[in-house]
Amino acid sequence: MLFDQFLKEKQFKLKMILWSFVLYLSVLYPFISKHNLVVIIMTVSLFAFAGYAQFKNVSISSLLRLLLLIGALFYIRQTFRTFRGLEPGIAFLSLLLGIKVLEMNKKRDFFIFILIVELFLVAQVLSEDSLVIIVYVVVATIFLFYLIFCLNGESKEDFLYDKERLMVTVRIFIHSMPLMLILYFVFPRLNTGYLFPFSINTQSMIGFTGEINPGDIAKVASTDDPVLRLGFKNNSKLQQDEMYLRGSVLAKTNGLSWKKSNIENGHNYNFGNEPLYIYDVLFNELQASQVFALPNTKKIIKKSSGVILKQPTNTWKFVPYNNQKIRYQGVTTKTSPKPLNKNMRAHYLQLPENISVKLKSFAKEMQNKYQTTESLIAAYKIYFLKNEFIYTLSPGTYNKTTGIDDFLFKRRKGFCEHYAAAIGVLLRLNGVPARVVVGFQGGDYNEIGDYFLVKTKDAHAWLEYYNERQGWQRLDPTAWIAPSRIQLGASVFYQLLQIPTAVDRDNFLVNLKNNRLLKFLKSLDMIYYEMNQRFLEFDFEAQKNLFKKLKLNIRRPYQLMIGLTLLLCLLFFIYNYFFIKTELSHSIIDQSYNNFLRKIEKRHIHRELFQGPLALLKTLDPKRDDYHELSSILIKFNQLKYMKYKDKNLITKLIRQVKRL
Repeated sequence: MLFDQFLKEKQFKLKMILWSFVLYLSVLYPFISKHNLVVIIMTVSLFAFAGYAQFKNVSISSLLRLLLLIGALFYIRQTFRTFRGLEPGIAFLSLLLGIKVLEMNKKRDFFIFILIVELFLVAQVLSEDSLVIIVYVVVATIFLFYLIFCLNGESKEDFLYDKERLMVTVRIFIHSMPLMLILYFVFPRLNTGYLFPFSINTQSMIGFTGEINPGDIAKVASTDDPVLRLGFKNNSKLQQDEMYLRGSVLAKTNGLSWKKSNIENGHNYNFGNEPLYIYDVLFNELQASQVFALPNTKKIIKKSSGVILKQPTNTWKFVPYNNQKIRYQGVTTKTSPKPLNKNMRAHYLQLPENISVKLKSFAKEMQNKYQTTESLIAAYKIYFLKNEFIYTLSPGTYNKTTGIDDFLFKRRKGFCEHYAAAIGVLLRLNGVPARVVVGFQGGDYNEIGDYFLVKTKDAHAWLEYYNERQGWQRLDPTAWIAPSRIQLGASVFYQLLQIPTAVDRDNFLVNLKNNRLLKFLKSLDMIYYEMNQRFLEFDFEAQKNLFKKLKLNIRRPYQLMIGLTLLLCLLFFIYNYFFIKTELSHSIIDQSYNNFLRKIEKRHIHRELFQGPLALLKTLDPKRDDYHELSSILIKFNQLKYMKYKDKNLITKLIRQVKRL
């Protein structure tokens, strides 16, 4: 008998450890890429050790758990150099879960474990700004609440599955939805800045960090991950071949390698006042990044919390606050050029030190034949086409300093960065100021939602050269070699490369446009985009507009906070005043009923958990001597349980009757 009880206890503890591990993995998985790998391995090892110790019936001392806790704190301090911030906090909670599972002996331990899991989940979502993740967290929270609810059961198996408690949990959630929605729309959006420091990804894509080398953009473009979504506001949009998003402007060259340089002011434009295009940008991931802006963008307006750093050459960098994806609005205008001064011209004519004689001779020969910049560019285009240069993602490895000769005169294979870098050097040899720009070109246009989805495969590099009459002009050599890449966008272009030569290209494009599956996927992406726009961009300005419609004038978020606090205090007072007596009555009745159940237990009357007063009454034998007394009490309990307004006299009579029992 004792052995059977011991075996059941052991199985129960192993089951709790297994459930604990499943819970840990379920709340870790959506955020796993942002976690410290060593912390994950250490935590999983603690789970495995706890399971092994329980299986072998080995007791884990409190001293060992204390030493593990100290070791966890020491590792966090050494790794993150601080205890302050989200990352060390999340790492500590992860290790704490592993240590807590080492003392998983009772339901109370599992209850505490679930509370830590919920805290772990909430801490992780503070660094997220995704509607999908928020929905996942809500569902996970409901499930954790259900487990906590089930732990109040009397039997040890009760916490695994209880249909009645599950339905109650769902009903509570449904009833709480109106309050959650009200708080979402009413709770003030306070700018907390870096309240929870978090190390944001500052190098999201190669080539957009201030330098490109041969093959860098090709590495980015070989993937197909969403980067941002761009929608136009004033019922006008650019065509695919005009969709150039400038990220970084690189002015210092070392051949096929280009990087940023120190320059006080490099954009050289006079901006007009009349907007041409107004566009909104929403990033797909939380990261610090270059602002990707259309040409001639006059200003960038923040739509999410963060810091915008203005850089030369009409570029910006956006550092978001820890839990908000980058969102901004750009405004383009007409521009007129400013003349280049002597220092600026020298800056944009800088050349590598180790230019070969062959390259210099080639550039000089071209300049002798063609006197104007436009004719030179046309001549270079003819040279590239005549010599059958190839546009490819995998041109092979080039030396970043001496590879320009190999590219122009031997292999003649390259990706966009090779063409932009080479033409940039050639134009500078011809005395034309030039610079390389990296960013994105094109994107997948979603006609259902009227926006562009820009992916990593749209990564691109091109040139800007200076024209004395018109200022800086865009020049994209890729359009010479692979015009379909610019006209159709990267997604369609790479699909065209994969179709057999026997397939008619025009029919393929028509079928692609009318593809039902593609339209369905675009509809899903549009829903995701719109939901993010509506919910995640519901900031204080949106709140003010909402209150204006309700004829309420709220100027500052702190006014809303004070008003909401006063309203909640008023509601709390009303609740206490009108309902506290009813709650007290319920409490007195419950205490009396529990006392009654204890007394009849001594009379060998056992009540099941699911039985109410009347159900219990039906199980009583009418031949019992105390039947009438017990039935009278149970009927009174049943009346009081469902009575809206409690009868004080009936309560008093019932309490006395139970005491006399």
